[in-house]
Amino acid sequence: MARHNTFPIASVAFAAGTSRESVWEKITDFHGWPESMPRLHSVKLPNTEQLGRGSVIVQQWGAIEEEWQIDHWHPGQCLELILQQSLRSIGIRFEISSGQDPDQLQLRLEAECRCHGPFRIFQPLQLFLLNRKLKNRFSAFLRAIQ
Repeated sequence: MARHNTFPIASVAFAAGTSRESVWEKITDFHGWPESMPRLHSVKLPNTEQLGRGSVIVQQWGAIEEEWQIDHWHPGQCLELILQQSLRSIGIRFEISSGQDPDQLQLRLEAECRCHGPFRIFQPLQLFLLNRKLKNRFSAFLRAIQ
């Protein structure tokens, strides 16, 4: 993600002693996402042999299908997903870090939106709407993995 037009979605702290590996497993269990995201009907991983940078995650939100691509894959630390559309690009970043207490992990979720072409004039509105949409999508998910 390019770091402009980036906004925070949420941040959650895990109980002391929670391992980075267990947090990583929870955020990369893509098939389990629909259990805690009621509007997400299904997730498909067309190439499940080796998940990593470049892998595609197909999400079915009602009648809308979104193809997200893994842009950054650093196990135990960072996962970035990118959705390229004709008029905008959306990035979502999951970052695992130590909290103020070194024994406590924190998961920070942030997003970025970049509008293309004539759609750029709607960027402020898109940022506002996307922020609301992603907070709604991920709030139950973050509570479920905590």
